[in-house]
Amino acid sequence: MRVFLIGLALALLALPASAQVTDRTVARCQHSAPDTRIAACTALIKSGLARGASLAAAYGNRGDGLEAKGLHDRALADYARAIAINPRDPVAYNNRGLVYMAQGRFDEALDSFNTAVLRGGDRNPVVLANRGAAFLAKGLYDDAVADFNAALALNPSLADAYAGRGAAYRFKGMYDEALADLNKALALDPSQAAAYNIRGLVYHDLRRYEEAIADFDKAIALEPAGSNGVAFANRGSAHEALGQHDQAVADFTHAIALNPRYDVAYNNRGLAYIGLGRFDLAIADFTQAIAINPNSGTPYNNRGEVYEAQSRDAEAIADFRKALALDPSLVTARAALVRLGVTP
Repeated sequence: MRVFLIGLALALLALPASAQVTDRTVARCQHSAPDTRIAACTALIKSGLARGASLAAAYGNRGDGLEAKGLHDRALADYARAIAINPRDPVAYNNRGLVYMAQGRFDEALDSFNTAVLRGGDRNPVVLANRGAAFLAKGLYDDAVADFNAALALNPSLADAYAGRGAAYRFKGMYDEALADLNKALALDPSQAAAYNIRGLVYHDLRRYEEAIADFDKAIALEPAGSNGVAFANRGSAHEALGQHDQAVADFTHAIALNPRYDVAYNNRGLAYIGLGRFDLAIADFTQAIAINPNSGTPYNNRGEVYEAQSRDAEAIADFRKALALDPSLVTARAALVRLGVTP
């Protein structure tokens, strides 16, 4: 699930005119497409005219351009330079936090957002919403809600904060509150594919599968490749819950095409293949899920169930035992071992 992240722009102070640097260069370093921004900021940095806060802003804005191109490490290097020059500006800390989030480095992201807050970001709803997203990614849902509340107190029209808070409420099992927030987010910004995706998950949790599918349809229409196939996988799960196995397989297959290391999509496609009676394909998918993520007990459990159905008891027992070793809460694996006459 995508978290809700918003970048900030660093302002450049007025610079003396020169043959190398014009007002147009300065403007392009602040507001332009990534390649143009990178080139303009580089020219500004090399000119030697930018100093202090202006030089820090040039590095920070070049970092934004690099991050927009997915060049995370180079972006981080530029944010580090910006922070070294101007350590009191919250913007570079905020934008560095966004890179860490994109890399799944949630502890470092939270540290960066915390510093942004300490440097004045407590008065900026964007910084607070981004820190809320980091709390959300770490499973600290009460802290996430508190930050989203603070962001909305400063800007009641911040759609991302409503969507993020709705996601936190969903994880807390507060479905009415989640739906209210996600409805508000979409009323403010109907282009939020992630908000449709999360509202679809709420409907899925509530077993309102047709409404879930409708929301996943909208998320996919807005961002067909969004979040590496998550919306396709979620829609596949809703189809599978309705017994629509063929549609489920199609959606999981699309998710895998977008993200070939999507272990959950392989596992769930395996379940859909079971529904279609295609047991060899199911075993192949569970095996692939295990190869991608050998620390998850679920695909071992599911493959064990297929082996048991095929009277391949020794293989089933091995899989159920492995599933329990990885996840002792898997009661289905424990019950299967008892059923097969062996000690769990």
